[in-house]
Amino acid sequence: MNKKTEDKSLDFVAKFYRHGRLNTNEAIRRVSASYEKATHSILTGDTLKTEHGKDSRSPYIKLQRSRIYAVAASLLLLIVAGAWLYLGNRSDNVTILADDSTRTVMMPDGSCITLRPHSKISYDADNPRTLHLKGGAYFEVAHDESRPFTVDNGISMVRVLGTRFQIVQNDRYVSVYVSHGRVSFSSNAAHDSIILSRNQKAEITPDNSSPRMIPAGSANQTAWATGTLVFRNAAIEEVVADLSSCFNKQFYAPKTEKRLTAEFKTDNLQEILNIIKETTGVTITEKKQY
Repeated sequence: MNKKTEDKSLDFVAKFYRHGRLNTNEAIRRVSASYEKATHSILTGDTLKTEHGKDSRSPYIKLQRSRIYAVAASLLLLIVAGAWLYLGNRSDNVTILADDSTRTVMMPDGSCITLRPHSKISYDADNPRTLHLKGGAYFEVAHDESRPFTVDNGISMVRVLGTRFQIVQNDRYVSVYVSHGRVSFSSNAAHDSIILSRNQKAEITPDNSSPRMIPAGSANQTAWATGTLVFRNAAIEEVVADLSSCFNKQFYAPKTEKRLTAEFKTDNLQEILNIIKETTGVTITEKKQY
């Protein structure tokens, strides 16, 4: 420590010494105030004055100020560039959900989708022919050879050009049934596919990740979406099963040899049950869930 610095230190101690003790609180307050003033000067460029009133701002302070401006300008540039990239690359995602009932959606490309209750689809607004599905839906796809229509449900993918088909997804399986045209049904896990034609059906299960053909079952399995039930000399047991599938309810009928030939619109369940009873004498009732 040089002589000049030593003298200043002694003056500082003497100034805050009172009645035999050093006033440390006042000393700390003065040091803190001086530090805050110096910091403010660096950030704002204020001129520090000496006891003689001269400008004491050093080249170091000026350099600090230049660095602060440079950093601020760089941050601003990064924010603007990031916002431009985000807004420029962002595309709107569309999500459509069905509540407790079915919901029919007309797509921008002219395709028609009917969602089962509590199902949903989502797609990029710029590419409405590539969908993600959760639940079940019936598709009537507008034909477009240049743009295939694809549906991905996380487990499998269906790819078509123009056709009508149904996808059912639950905890036990994912199935695809084709009512018109042809579709490619592939597994996301096994990376293999099969081609399904009219009245053909295939499924993927937890035990078998490759799609496999299964019996097509009743043509009325899409009645919940098409709005029409058709029975041709159908056993009452089959009628009960189709009604249960169509209306998502559990029905019961006594064992009988009676058969039914009829065509119904699905907008009035009670009317359907009444007609069946009048024509066959069989009462079909709903099983209550408790």
